[in-house]
Amino acid sequence: MTTATLQNNLQDVINYLDNLDSVDLVNIHNFYCELKGLPDYGIFYNNEEFFDEYFSVNSWKAVKATVLGDYNLSHDYVTFNEYGNLDSFNDPSEFVSIFDIAKSIIETPDVYDIELISLND
Repeated sequence: MTTATLQNNLQDVINYLDNLDSVDLVNIHNFYCELKGLPDYGIFYNNEEFFDEYFSVNSWKAVKATVLGDYNLSHDYVTFNEYGNLDSFNDPSEFVSIFDIAKSIIETPDVYDIELISLND
């Protein structure tokens, strides 16, 4: 993640997150998921490496996960839905809770390598 200096208010952090490119947004989302103990909610690149890592032992499980989910091979990203099936998409902002991540950044900026400043200082 990139080091950032932001105003110490929720709206500034939300604006910062809203302006991240897709790669940085996915990275900060996945970091947030790890911090909260929610690795199954991570967002992954929809590529062969993902399928090798998660389905190399059971290819039938991969077939079921794609057929029973909302999956499209041409999409850039993939995540597991609440049923353990795959949902794919091109715009990760649809699956990222900007508000929850912003609150987490306000609460623990050092964990995110973000410096929060007050304009009154």
